[in-house]
Amino acid sequence: PTAIRRQRQFCRRDRYDGKKLLLKNETNPIISLELETNDKEKVLEAINKLKTLDIVLVAEPSYVYETEIQWTPSDSQYSKQWGCSNSSGIQAEMVWNYTKGSTSVKVGIMESGGIDMNHEDLRGRVFAGNYATPADGNPAHGTHIAGIIGAAHNGLGIAGVSESSMYLLNHNMPNALAYATQNGIKVVNASFRYTIEATGKNAPYNATDYTAIKNFNGLLVCSAGNEGANNEIIERYPCNYNLPNVIAVGNITKKGERASDSNYGKEKVHVYAPGEDIYSTLPNNDYGTRSGTSMAAPHVTGVAALLLSLNPSLTGAELKQYILNGADNINISTPDGNQNVKKLNAYGALKSVPRDRLFESTENSYYKISSENHLKSMELFALQRATGKEICDGFTLTQDITLSGQWTPIQTKFAGSFYGNGHTIRNMNIHVTDNDLPNRYFGFFRQISNGAVSNLRFENCNITTDNISNENEVVGFGILSGSGGSMNNITVSNCTIKCSVGNSSVGGLTGFLSTSSDYCSNCTVEGGGFESSGFSLGGMIGRHVNGFISGAKCYTKLTVNDYNDSKHVGKICGYESKGGECGGDCNVEIVKNPKSNPCVATGTLITLADGRQVPVETLTGDEMLLVWNLQTGCFDTAPILFIDSDPWQSYKVINLAFSDGTSVKVIYEHGFWDYDLNKYVYIKEDAVQYIGHWFNKQTMDENGNFVSKRVQLTNVVVQNEDTATYSPVTYGHLCYYVNGMLSMPGGISGLFNIFDVDSETMSYDLALMQADIEQYGLFTYEEFAEFVPVTEGVFEAFNGQYLKVAIGKGMITIEELQTLATRYQKFFNF
Repeated sequence: PTAIRRQRQFCRRDRYDGKKLLLKNETNPIISLELETNDKEKVLEAINKLKTLDIVLVAEPSYVYETEIQWTPSDSQYSKQWGCSNSSGIQAEMVWNYTKGSTSVKVGIMESGGIDMNHEDLRGRVFAGNYATPADGNPAHGTHIAGIIGAAHNGLGIAGVSESSMYLLNHNMPNALAYATQNGIKVVNASFRYTIEATGKNAPYNATDYTAIKNFNGLLVCSAGNEGANNEIIERYPCNYNLPNVIAVGNITKKGERASDSNYGKEKVHVYAPGEDIYSTLPNNDYGTRSGTSMAAPHVTGVAALLLSLNPSLTGAELKQYILNGADNINISTPDGNQNVKKLNAYGALKSVPRDRLFESTENSYYKISSENHLKSMELFALQRATGKEICDGFTLTQDITLSGQWTPIQTKFAGSFYGNGHTIRNMNIHVTDNDLPNRYFGFFRQISNGAVSNLRFENCNITTDNISNENEVVGFGILSGSGGSMNNITVSNCTIKCSVGNSSVGGLTGFLSTSSDYCSNCTVEGGGFESSGFSLGGMIGRHVNGFISGAKCYTKLTVNDYNDSKHVGKICGYESKGGECGGDCNVEIVKNPKSNPCVATGTLITLADGRQVPVETLTGDEMLLVWNLQTGCFDTAPILFIDSDPWQSYKVINLAFSDGTSVKVIYEHGFWDYDLNKYVYIKEDAVQYIGHWFNKQTMDENGNFVSKRVQLTNVVVQNEDTATYSPVTYGHLCYYVNGMLSMPGGISGLFNIFDVDSETMSYDLALMQADIEQYGLFTYEEFAEFVPVTEGVFEAFNGQYLKVAIGKGMITIEELQTLATRYQKFFNF
């Protein structure tokens, strides 16, 4: 026998290497035998016979493995384009083997100086768009950008990242994006920026631009700027708009280093791309190099256009997600220290797109894609699942797998045998949104239907969800599968499931076991943290039907939010039916958190900083809200810290009616400013006690200025209604306006009404405030964090220094603060 070293790139199932056959056993991990024939049926027959031998663990054909193919353009000066290369650039050559782009894909270029539309490499590819004269200024900047994005692969000069049609757009954001929407432009390059010289959470921004971008269904690619500065300190727009369809691009050099003049920012610059000495088109059929984030951004724009050439229906948010998921992780130096950041990888972006969002019209195209970043040695399995049919073939894992980016769970049922061979799958990350819920089940496998999985390990894998509305059908979540069949010797360690779907079954191993022959032995769940606001929760299995568990071992922590007695929670299995038997050893801590304190119902109008009122359910968390500043006695604005919510179901709703016709629907409790008591009061089911009291309402005078008036509570009706609930919390002030009423979210008693307020100015009485501070003192962050371990950002957001006064006055205890911190911990990202 001869040892064989194999490197899998991608393979074709039906091709064998002559007469060779590969076997594995404990003493010889891989040995090669040669048969007398290379007939396919004879090879398979020999494999089946060999598998019956005790000394043989695995026998398989010796496949022909083909290396991945790249395509290099013949353009005369392409060798100067390091930014597109496989060695130091974005690996565009790997993508060009599958697509070079399409002129049917329209790209917008926002540019004030115009573009030379008659350049030999751009002729017939650049159009005026909403720009009256395409070259009325200094077109060098725009011409250089256009060449990077879409110069023709025509043997002349250079080759653009994607052969697209380009439309010149002006810098008027609403006008440009309206034109883009009307004309089917799905990606827009914005190699410019404007600065607002203000810092911190309350920095102003252009609300008109923000709204236009938010409503744009495509991707806005923005240069981060060339001041060598931190974009998290000085707001630079449009790159700093925190929207899912905005991607900010920094400048990377050929050596993989941040260009010294490139702006940076841990959260504000999403990806870095080649931007130093970039060779591209210049006016009058010229070529040359330019540097800056203006040159980096069009590389990202070109990659987005490549993806759109394969699937024009991709949204801006999807394009951003796939580009970032496929990017390389690198370390850069900044004036504020080293940072781990993303570097653009065109090929990685292509491979990060799920099968059902790519190559929709060409079934066999996926045949070429190596899945090394997702599955490594599992190419055959990837090809099987790509068919969209039930997978019935067996599969043996040949090495450990380390996944990258976000894993899309297999969308088909698995009905065969999956033998893990003792190998480990690491770093699987699944994030579930409303759009994913029709799939119903989530895990490494969607559903194991009449199949068997054995001898497999999972480490450092995670499943998370947004605050998703309640579903009519029960949803299953598990690291191995959403709904399972037969499982044996599966180990799950250091894995986390955080599920907020209302009607769900969650288990560390599987959400459901639903056949009559289920068997799980020697299964271990370690170090996980599981949350469920739903139907059933178990350390290993959410819901168990018609089967049994034997030899189970479960060591984990279960956290049950919104807990009430109707929930099914178990150390190994959350819920059993039809005689299900759950046996095994376990050491499980179950933490049951009481139901949260929601605030207002669907349809409640929230006042934005610009005076517009929008339904609470449409808030994304990125808006600035109108608030009242008790320190200044004036209207103010504040960003949303987070939005707590509960799913659509039946609630006891407190309907409040005020003297001017205003009505508000409250669930459980919500605070309002009571002029009679000169403080916020919580309105609950006992709200009738406040009938006749006068409350604060915001309105506008004839000049469009914000003003306050008094309205009287006139009626209270409590009844059950079907709705969803929402509770926004704002930074620093905590308050906001619901249907015009000055209000405070529920569940934060003790964090406000700390100081007395002057009834005339509706601001803190400074003399009394100072007296309270002198008597009780103020917390420093370090002192507060000893009792309540939160970040400094959270401490500042909730005015933590003043909570020492609140404790001194008996308004809240340290224990209550710790409970609040635990409850809201999942929302914070400071």
